[in-house]
Amino acid sequence: GTNDSFTQQNIIDGNILYSHDDSNTTSDSISFSVGDGTNTPASQTMGITVIAVDDDTSTVINNALTVIEGDLNTVLTTSELSATDIDSTDATLIFTVGNVSNGTLTINGSAWSSGTNDSFTQQNIIDGNILYSHDDSNTSSDGFSFSVGDATNTLAGQTMAITVNAVDDSAATVVNNALTVVEGDLNTVLTSSELSATDADSTDMTLIYTVGDVTNGALTINGSAWSSGTNDSFTQQNIIDGNILYSHDDSNTAGDSFIFSVGDGTNTLAGQTMVITVTAVDDSTATVVNNAITVTEGDVNTVLTVADLLATDTDTTNTTLTYTVGNVINGSLTINGSGWASSSNDSFTQQDIIDGNIFYTHNDSNTNSDRLSFSVGDGTNTLAGQTMVITVIAVDDSTATVVNNVLTVTEGDLNTVFTVADLSASDTDTNDSTLIYTVGNVTNGTLTINGSVWASGTNDTFTQQNIIDGNILYSHDNSNTSSDSFSFSISDNSGNRVSNQTITIAVNPVFYEAIDDDDDDDQTADVENEDDNPDEEDNTDEGKIDNNAEVNTPDKVINFNLALNFDEPGNALSFAASNIAPVGPNTATHTPSMNYLGKNVAVEKITLENAARGDFQNSDLLQKNVLKKTSGQLISLDLFSTDSLSIISIKSISISGVSLSAGYVAWLLRGGALVSSLISTRPLWGTYDPLPIVNYAVNKKGPPISHQSPVIDAGDIDNYFS
Repeated sequence: GTNDSFTQQNIIDGNILYSHDDSNTTSDSISFSVGDGTNTPASQTMGITVIAVDDDTSTVINNALTVIEGDLNTVLTTSELSATDIDSTDATLIFTVGNVSNGTLTINGSAWSSGTNDSFTQQNIIDGNILYSHDDSNTSSDGFSFSVGDATNTLAGQTMAITVNAVDDSAATVVNNALTVVEGDLNTVLTSSELSATDADSTDMTLIYTVGDVTNGALTINGSAWSSGTNDSFTQQNIIDGNILYSHDDSNTAGDSFIFSVGDGTNTLAGQTMVITVTAVDDSTATVVNNAITVTEGDVNTVLTVADLLATDTDTTNTTLTYTVGNVINGSLTINGSGWASSSNDSFTQQDIIDGNIFYTHNDSNTNSDRLSFSVGDGTNTLAGQTMVITVIAVDDSTATVVNNVLTVTEGDLNTVFTVADLSASDTDTNDSTLIYTVGNVTNGTLTINGSVWASGTNDTFTQQNIIDGNILYSHDNSNTSSDSFSFSISDNSGNRVSNQTITIAVNPVFYEAIDDDDDDDQTADVENEDDNPDEEDNTDEGKIDNNAEVNTPDKVINFNLALNFDEPGNALSFAASNIAPVGPNTATHTPSMNYLGKNVAVEKITLENAARGDFQNSDLLQKNVLKKTSGQLISLDLFSTDSLSIISIKSISISGVSLSAGYVAWLLRGGALVSSLISTRPLWGTYDPLPIVNYAVNKKGPPISHQSPVIDAGDIDNYFS
């Protein structure tokens, strides 16, 4: 309205000017009308063509892509990546890109390649030829750098942001799962250095551990003790916050553990173990597990193994667990190649046993055991007062040794029991029930073995136990023999035998002399007294006559007459303790002897009455029953001694089944004169022609001994006892 017109002349004069605003436009125009004041034509347009000048860079409009974790070949559209440049067309607007990190780019059908396939145009994006694939990693983003421009101007330093929406498809990864404590430690805090796991799909608050209990201690979770199902889980954040504690129970254990799983509620990593190493405190003594070995008698260099000698100490290794031992009694120890020696070679380790360096040798003695004392320790703690028991299996390699093989009996003795004092043998490898005697028969009697008479091949063996049990008997045949014997051998179950042995049986004789019916004037008791009054005793001051109580009818009656003179030098009757000797250890049978003129006479009873002579004043035999015989013959001797009178009375009886009164013979020695008297129950004795009065009749060969002689001389005694 004020300056919107000009004339043609103004144009000619160059006063009308046009300026382009430098925008990226290709044309412009002016609308106008032209007139002379009178006539004005309709409006006209003046077109202005703008020749473009390429002087602008592109402008990025879109540069963001969102994919799901693991997506493949997502097409980039102009909604994700586009730029504009008014100086350029889509076909000439070029993107040059770097590679992605967590996936791949595909450009016009081929994978991105630096320098050769790393650019594309805006038109390529429009055509759907640019693709992105995620590598399915647990990443939340990706991207690539790019520049965009035309042949003249370039916009550099741009970034394409790719957001990756996570898919919770991964289990956690355990990073740390080990803890070290000292034996007995309490409330050790688990940190992420001891127990941690990662899960790209989960945070520390949602990463959850579910744990089993420990064995050698206790877990505390968020202030409370572990409890199955109610307090057995915690998060990684609880570990970070120091709320998980472990306490060791102070046992001698080298480790502990708990099993666990870890997950985020969707994915779980199971079957994991938390390892707890316990550093030992040496506060315990060793425990002996094995301490016994069995060897065979005489074994050499038996190796001790852990089955024989073993100790354990949870605080100590085998190489430092040391035994200190005493020596054995019935053998020897070899320790690491050398014999046991006190203080210098009396110790070894458990490892030495494991390595087979400890040996025991038995000394082959007849012993059934051995032992060694020992202590075992680690240098800090010692278990003392221990014993290694060594059992020795016996080897039956010894023969028996005869200990006793002599039996003494009296002539005619029946069923004398053999005792171990008469016949015994020892064998250290054999017991009494298996030590077997094989015997020959006796000559002058019989053997009874376990209730039956000896029989060759069928009843000629017995054991030492049979002797102990009193089952072996010997009976003498009452013959005039002074000895008997039998041969024997001894064996055991292993075949060891000692042969050619003999048991000697000493037979003590019984001496008798039968007396006939003749009488003489020296008798002080008449035979007629016997006929008139057989039960009456004639007790004169010249002698002593006695009747005995009822006894058994004798099988044989022989009266032994012996006249002694106490006044004649050299003929004194002597009694001595040395004359009393035992026959066996288990019987009261003793055989004292009366010695006259060097001859020993066995007697049962010696009684000294009115002992006025000095020879008998202090005799230990006064009123002493010296012998109680158990054999068939029973002899009683009564000795009376005064200064002027000595009387010897001898009674002879025998065992049978009929009772009778026994007769006595009495001799009176006064002033050198021998007189005899007799009262007897003649009707009962007549069958055996017992007496009546001292005359002489001998049942053995030899010269007669005159009863008229006041003294029996040594020669007569020798003949008599022969």
